[in-house]
Amino acid sequence: MLYLTQKGRLISFALLLHDIGKIKISDDILNKTSSLTSEEYAEMKLHTHFGYEIIHSISGMTEEHALVALQHHEREDGSGYPFGITGNDITSYSKIVAVADVFHTMISERVYKKPTPLYQVLKELDRCAYGSLHPKVVHTFILGIMNKMIGESIILSMVK
Repeated sequence: MLYLTQKGRLISFALLLHDIGKIKISDDILNKTSSLTSEEYAEMKLHTHFGYEIIHSISGMTEEHALVALQHHEREDGSGYPFGITGNDITSYSKIVAVADVFHTMISERVYKKPTPLYQVLKELDRCAYGSLHPKVVHTFILGIMNKMIGESIILSMVK
């Protein structure tokens, strides 16, 4: 049986709820198969604010939970949104969820894209570890994935 620490429970709930603000985004935008217009992208970016407000209003959720929803698209180098904050101004939980969110987005099939192969995802995460994403979080994440694969069976096939 797996027992989570208080911090483990916090990050688990924060990870599960980080995109909850998307429930307030138009389905036309969420399901669009082509590139978003600048106006649509601006609306999509509001999901971080909506998520913060929703989580903040739920009894039992903390400010830390709400900040993950707000900050999970912020980046170490200031290139993220909604505020373009950097480094220490981003909560550690938000940094963890940012890496998991990038990983999940890249490996997932979407209406507008095919999933990216795992080796390319790991390569891209590693590239981002010295710029937009926190290096310790990225390397811990990659190490965890690699350790999980040890002893696993795979089937190789030729793709034409």
